[in-house]
Amino acid sequence: MNAISFNSRLIAEVQTSGLHLHRAASGVVLKSSVNAVFHFSSDDDIEWWPQQARVSVGLTQSKVRPLGWALPERTLFARSAPKAGGNYSFLLELYLTDAALNHVERTRAGGDLLFLIELHGVAQGSTGRQATQTELVSGCPQSEWIKQLRNIGWLRALLIEVAFPQLPKGWEQIDADLIRARESLSACRYDETVALCRKVIERLDKIAACKNAAGTFFKASPAGRHEREAMTLTQRMGAIGDAIRRATHPAHHVDEHIVGEYGPAEAEALLGLTIQLVSFIARRNLALRGAGEKA
Repeated sequence: MNAISFNSRLIAEVQTSGLHLHRAASGVVLKSSVNAVFHFSSDDDIEWWPQQARVSVGLTQSKVRPLGWALPERTLFARSAPKAGGNYSFLLELYLTDAALNHVERTRAGGDLLFLIELHGVAQGSTGRQATQTELVSGCPQSEWIKQLRNIGWLRALLIEVAFPQLPKGWEQIDADLIRARESLSACRYDETVALCRKVIERLDKIAACKNAAGTFFKASPAGRHEREAMTLTQRMGAIGDAIRRATHPAHHVDEHIVGEYGPAEAEALLGLTIQLVSFIARRNLALRGAGEKA
């Protein structure tokens, strides 16, 4: 438990029983259940109430980034009279956008999460009013987080097991396009999702082609059976990129095709394949750098 003090005196100990995702009409809500055990004496005249909580997320307590400010679900006052002590429970609620959930997923990177909650409140007594602050830490294992994402129907749950390596310098636009594609998928803009996948593939081909004298990494499989059988694993991976490029062609040239050609199944499949290929090429380039070659 973590302490709440008033005039240098312990008045309560606080703990959280974990965080949970919920689907609401306006989006996704991250809720944290908080329990406070108060140690008032019978002659105290003190009251305390929570105001807000700053929620941060990371992999370790020393490396967290702010996620947003959570507010109490309801107004709560813990008073010393007429009896001493008491337990008080309340919920903190933080509304999350798709961008915020994407930030959590990028932070998690296939591992467990740690949430840091800085709970701010006010204590008031006969000697005046004083701001209080205490920190709560809540861990969330990977399996539990994935389960919660699936329970709220968040589509990113289909893709979160793609482990992204640290992207090399110069890949910022690819990263931004993938985030936009995920947001477009969530908003049911399927043609836009596929068009962004095509942009990623074009950028990715230029990066991967640095190791290919022919100027392109993504090539179609040869027509002949013997040539196909002789393909290297790298060439086969390149053929996947060529297939994605061909499959996304209509969305890339919307002036030549009817808008609305792609549905949710096609958009999900192409985005999933694109992310997998980005992961492969990024790992390949990082491995080449580690071997002392140019990426």
